Amino acid sequence: MALAQVPQAVHVALDARVAEKQALMALSSDLLENLRPEIERLAADLVQRTLQSVWDKRARTFQDAES
Repeated sequence: MALAQVPQAVHVALDARVAEKQALMALSSDLLENLRPEIERLAADLVQRTLQSVWDKRARTFQDAES
């Protein structure tokens, strides 16, 4: 089917779908940007807790070796 044969209503509907998708993608970007400080805080907390756990395990290993 040639583009010229596509009904105007279909063009309008497709344009609306493209606009809807662009709006949704923009919303996604906005949400991620707004959540960035919380995501960074959670990541930093996870890293700190993980390293503390590693350090605690290492300290127990050294204590066991000294006993």
